[in-house]
Amino acid sequence: GARRRSACKAAMGDDERKLFVGRLPLDIEEAEIRHIFGTYGRVTDVVVLDPGAYKAVSGFVTYEDAEAARVAIQVLNNVYKFREDSHCDAV
Repeated sequence: GARRRSACKAAMGDDERKLFVGRLPLDIEEAEIRHIFGTYGRVTDVVVLDPGAYKAVSGFVTYEDAEAARVAIQVLNNVYKFREDSHCDAV
Protein backbone atom coordinates (compact mmCIF):
# COMPACT_ATOMS: atom_id res chain seq x y z
CA GLY A 1 0.00 0.00 0.00
CA ALA A 2 0.93 3.63 -0.30
CA ARG A 3 2.79 5.26 2.56
CA ARG A 4 1.11 8.32 4.02
CA ARG A 5 2.58 11.23 5.91
CA SER A 6 -0.22 12.20 8.22
CA ALA A 7 -0.10 15.35 10.28
CA CYS A 8 -0.83 15.29 13.97
CA LYS A 9 -4.55 15.61 14.69
CA ALA A 10 -5.54 17.28 17.96
CA ALA A 11 -8.94 18.14 19.41
CA MET A 12 -10.33 19.42 22.72
CA GLY A 13 -12.83 17.50 24.77
CA ASP A 14 -15.00 18.60 27.69
CA ASP A 15 -11.91 19.51 29.74
CA GLU A 16 -10.33 22.34 27.76
CA ARG A 17 -6.90 21.47 29.18
CA LYS A 18 -7.02 17.93 27.75
CA LEU A 19 -6.35 17.26 24.07
CA PHE A 20 -7.02 14.13 22.07
CA VAL A 21 -4.08 13.52 19.75
CA GLY A 22 -4.39 11.16 16.79
CA ARG A 23 -2.42 10.07 13.74
CA LEU A 24 0.70 9.46 15.79
CA PRO A 25 3.59 7.31 14.52
CA LEU A 26 3.26 3.67 15.54
CA ASP A 27 6.55 3.85 17.47
CA ILE A 28 5.84 7.13 19.30
CA GLU A 29 7.01 7.45 22.89
CA GLU A 30 5.60 9.55 25.72
CA ALA A 31 8.82 11.58 26.00
CA GLU A 32 8.57 12.64 22.35
CA ILE A 33 4.98 13.81 22.80
CA ARG A 34 5.91 15.71 25.98
CA HIS A 35 8.79 17.41 24.19
CA ILE A 36 6.68 18.67 21.27
CA PHE A 37 3.57 19.65 23.21
CA GLY A 38 5.65 21.08 26.07
CA THR A 39 6.77 23.82 23.70
CA TYR A 40 3.34 25.44 24.13
CA GLY A 41 2.87 25.15 27.89
CA ARG A 42 3.34 22.97 30.95
CA VAL A 43 2.15 19.42 30.21
CA THR A 44 0.80 17.68 33.30
CA ASP A 45 -0.08 14.29 31.76
CA VAL A 46 0.46 12.25 28.61
CA VAL A 47 -1.37 9.00 27.85
CA VAL A 48 -0.46 6.93 24.79
CA LEU A 49 -3.23 4.51 23.84
CA ASP A 50 -2.54 1.00 22.56
CA PRO A 51 -3.19 0.92 18.81
CA GLY A 52 -5.01 -2.40 19.11
CA ALA A 53 -6.69 -3.64 15.95
CA TYR A 54 -6.76 -0.17 14.39
CA LYS A 55 -3.01 -0.05 13.66
CA ALA A 56 -3.06 3.63 14.62
CA VAL A 57 -1.72 5.32 17.72
CA SER A 58 -3.54 8.07 19.57
CA GLY A 59 -3.47 9.51 23.03
CA PHE A 60 -4.22 12.40 25.35
CA VAL A 61 -2.12 15.40 26.39
CA THR A 62 -3.23 17.44 29.40
CA TYR A 63 -1.92 20.95 30.02
CA GLU A 64 -1.81 22.91 33.25
CA ASP A 65 -4.04 25.58 31.66
CA ALA A 66 -6.56 25.74 28.82
CA GLU A 67 -4.80 28.59 26.98
CA ALA A 68 -1.73 26.40 26.35
CA ALA A 69 -4.01 23.68 24.97
CA ARG A 70 -5.69 26.16 22.61
CA VAL A 71 -2.32 27.41 21.34
CA ALA A 72 -1.10 23.84 20.76
CA ILE A 73 -4.19 23.05 18.69
CA GLN A 74 -3.79 26.20 16.62
CA VAL A 75 -0.15 25.47 15.86
CA LEU A 76 -0.06 21.67 15.56
CA ASN A 77 -3.46 20.46 14.33
CA ASN A 78 -3.20 18.97 10.83
CA VAL A 79 0.22 20.62 10.40
CA TYR A 80 2.92 19.08 12.58
CA LYS A 81 4.54 15.77 11.62
CA PHE A 82 6.45 13.98 14.38
CA ARG A 83 8.79 12.47 11.80
CA GLU A 84 8.88 13.08 8.06
CA ASP A 85 9.43 9.37 7.39
CA SER A 86 6.97 8.06 9.96
CA HIS A 87 4.12 5.84 8.91
CA CYS A 88 0.80 5.99 10.67
CA ASP A 89 -2.64 5.06 9.53
CA ALA A 90 -5.36 7.71 9.62
CA VAL A 91 -7.62 7.43 12.66
